[in-house]
Amino acid sequence: MANSFTKVTLGAAQTVGFTTPTYIVSSHLTVSVNNVTVPAVQVGATQKVFGSFTSTNPLYYILVEGSTSLSFSEELPAGAVVLVNRNSSQSTKLVSYSDSGLLTSDVLNEDSNQAFFIAQEALDQSAGNFDSSFEASQGVTVTKVAGIEAGADVTDTANVVAALTAGTNITIASDGTITGTTVDTNTTYTGGTGLTLAGTTFNVDAAQTGITSLGTLSGLTTGATTINGELTVNSDTLKLTSTTASSTVEHPSLELYRNGGAGSADLGAIKFFGNNNASTPEKFQYAGIYASVQSSADGSEQGSLAFSLGHGGSQEDPAMSLFSYGLQMGYGNPILMSYSNGYQQFFSPDAAQKSFKLNATPSATVANGIYDIYLPDVAGGTLAVINSDKPFTAGATTVNGALTVVSDSFEIISTTDDATEKPIMSLWRTGAASTANDELGAIRWFGQNASDEKQFYGGIYVEADVVTDGAHKGSLNFHLADGSSNGTDITDVLADIDGDEDPTMSLTSELLSVNANVLIKATVNDSAIQATPTPILELYQEDGPEADDGDHLGEIQFTAYNANGYSPAKHKYAGIHAEIIDETNATEDGSLHFTAITAGTEDTTVLTLNGTESTFTTPLVVTGGLTASQTLANAVTDTDISVSEFATYNGKKLIYTGGAGSIHLADAVAADIGKAWVIINAGTGAITINRATSTQTIKFLDGSAISAGSANLTLATGGIIEIICTAADNYIAFGTGIS
Repeated sequence: MANSFTKVTLGAAQTVGFTTPTYIVSSHLTVSVNNVTVPAVQVGATQKVFGSFTSTNPLYYILVEGSTSLSFSEELPAGAVVLVNRNSSQSTKLVSYSDSGLLTSDVLNEDSNQAFFIAQEALDQSAGNFDSSFEASQGVTVTKVAGIEAGADVTDTANVVAALTAGTNITIASDGTITGTTVDTNTTYTGGTGLTLAGTTFNVDAAQTGITSLGTLSGLTTGATTINGELTVNSDTLKLTSTTASSTVEHPSLELYRNGGAGSADLGAIKFFGNNNASTPEKFQYAGIYASVQSSADGSEQGSLAFSLGHGGSQEDPAMSLFSYGLQMGYGNPILMSYSNGYQQFFSPDAAQKSFKLNATPSATVANGIYDIYLPDVAGGTLAVINSDKPFTAGATTVNGALTVVSDSFEIISTTDDATEKPIMSLWRTGAASTANDELGAIRWFGQNASDEKQFYGGIYVEADVVTDGAHKGSLNFHLADGSSNGTDITDVLADIDGDEDPTMSLTSELLSVNANVLIKATVNDSAIQATPTPILELYQEDGPEADDGDHLGEIQFTAYNANGYSPAKHKYAGIHAEIIDETNATEDGSLHFTAITAGTEDTTVLTLNGTESTFTTPLVVTGGLTASQTLANAVTDTDISVSEFATYNGKKLIYTGGAGSIHLADAVAADIGKAWVIINAGTGAITINRATSTQTIKFLDGSAISAGSANLTLATGGIIEIICTAADNYIAFGTGIS
């Protein structure tokens, strides 16, 4: 009985329930199936062929450290031979003792087991408890076999190990050494081998069905050969050589024939594998070429050729496909031309027609070279060039898809010489019959924000307001970003705009609506007084052939919604309009009317202005008095009004309510001539009217004489004084309570 290995020939398919010999560590075990070593799961597995058995996936065994129960990654078939052999370490001691070490049962058992297991393994081998399967798995050569009679002629297959073949004239000497019988040159072996020995070279006489395997050959020459199974060529080169002379038939040829039934989808492939750079390199498919059936109908067969490429750790399949009708690139895969004089050219079968050519020519003056596009032009063979110093020239062109122009300008040039609108940019929405309020096209302006994100800033679009046949109406609408965008980067220019005032301005055939403040600005670069009013807002009513008395010529309306719960109504709260009083040539008269809503009634006239009079149709209420040229200043409580402060009260009445104090006259200049100040002392003390400089004069007119003006004046409480500037630094004063 063997103690260092277990061996079982399966009577039925089996995956689990295999037993190992006892061991110290699992690395001392070797597992084989049909004499082919099987790796452990932690090593990684690539082996799939085990003699007559080929696994579905790379096969490995599963063993928990310390356990003697072993299983496989997939089911083994009946007849498979499973051998688990133990080879304990003979070169390295597993236990080393030291003076301070602790002797435990585990340490002693491990040390004794190593010696015990090595002895078992030696006894099993010396006692002949092995066979050819052990020989193959261990890589040893058997020269003596117990149980076979010494000197016997080995012809009985029952006495021959699997590595030897009966009938080959191999004998065993008296000491048990196996030797082969010497043969003559050109001797034919008749033991069913069909081999002829010529010198030191064996030749197969004819097709031999008895040959099922070959060892390593330095070379092999055969005729037509059928291989029923996988063919592996362990070499850097696989050559197909044809000796056929020049012919219209393609030679040599590599034929991939899928004979598995009619209409198979994929017919065969050439795959290119290599290792990646993982810590344990893994096999990866980097590229492939395969053919597919597009149509298998008899008489209408059609196929395709596809290319797959490794991309991002997986397969981009297909990266490119070739059909009978054209070449199709995979998504995101451009066709790149060679930089050095590379081009693509498509010839017309008709020699009279021009060809189509894409050409890339290196240039020292253009960063990416000059790119020529030769377009067919039967009449003149026009050359059109882009990305160079020549313009792109084309006739009427239809672009079925989005058109992007990467440039600082987009210009449409018309050479038509007449009064019609040329050139024309047409935006035509022709998906179906339009309905009211359909938006028919737009021009939108985009730019980057402070976060370098694409954002909408402004746009123009047209809306179909009325679509009745023969009575259709439209509107032109302007919309602008209003600062309420969510800030998301815009990737789809067709999407609805977020964060805009829509519309900011709308123009119809009847109305201009502006949803924003309106500024009319005229820039004047001349410092002189402008005699012509600018800017001008003109409301012009064109009433042909002539206007009529009483015509309303235009109006500025002030409208808003009222408070009416959930149904507010729009009202004109006020308005200004003009009317024609007299349309007669050379005696034209007009009027300006101010209206207001009164008690819910709109257009109540409150003021009418014309060239001769102003008419109030409602009472005139004046707060603070009404004078021809003066306005009332706020009450002044200061006890001391400075020169600069006094100047701010030009042309006003000052009601002084403070205590005794002083008012200092302004240093009058020519521009102050004619200005007047009225000072009413409603305070509690006298006011001194003080000259600002000694050169100033303030002459007091008391009704009988005029003072010299060289002295300051005093205004008593309750007094009134009016001061008028008559010249630079010269004033006159009159009133009551003045001394």
